[in-house]
Amino acid sequence: MKTYNTNRHTFMDDIKSVYKKVDVLLDVGCGIRPYNDIVAKTHICIEPYKEYVEHLQKKSNADAYYVILNTDACSGVKLFSDKSVDTICMIDLIEHLEKEDGFKLLNEASRVARKQIVVFTPFGFFPQIYHEGDKDAWGYDGIDFQQHKSGWLPEDFGDDWDFYICEDFINKDECHIKIDKDYGAFFAIKNF
Repeated sequence: MKTYNTNRHTFMDDIKSVYKKVDVLLDVGCGIRPYNDIVAKTHICIEPYKEYVEHLQKKSNADAYYVILNTDACSGVKLFSDKSVDTICMIDLIEHLEKEDGFKLLNEASRVARKQIVVFTPFGFFPQIYHEGDKDAWGYDGIDFQQHKSGWLPEDFGDDWDFYICEDFINKDECHIKIDKDYGAFFAIKNF
C-alpha cells in the first residue's frame, strides 16, 4: 500500500499517469458521463437507472466502442468471466451503495479485472441528500440513485491498493452550491 497526497489543482491530472493501457474498460455506475480519462477500444458501461441509460444511448449512437448494460453494479459485474476485462473503473459510485454491497462489488471487480481497478470516492462520508420532488444534478428524476449511503476510507480497501488523496477536493454540494467546509476525496487503485 502506498499513499500519495496531491492538491485540488492537479489531482485529476496526477492520477492519469497511473492508468494502464487497456483494450476493454468496464465503467460501473457511470450515470450520464462515461469516464473518458481511461481510453479503451471497448468501453462497457453499467448503469441501473433507465433514464440515464437512454441518455447514454442517444449520446453514444455514433460511437461504436460503447456497450451499455442496464443493470445494477453488482449484478452487472457478476455477468463477466474471471479476468475478462482489462480495467474496471467505479467513479463516484461506491458511496451510493450500502457498505456491505460495496465490499461485494470490490470482490467481484477483483475477480473480473485483469490489469487494474480504479475507484474514486469522497474521503469518508459526504452527505448528499435529495428530497421528494427534487431533480438530480443533471435535471433527471434519478435522485434515488444519487443519495450517498456509505463513507469510505483507505483502510476499507486493504494493503494491495494504492491511494491518491486530495484533502480539499469537494467544495460544492449535489446542486453545485458552494459548501462551508471542503471535503476530501481519493482514488483507490489496485494493480494486478
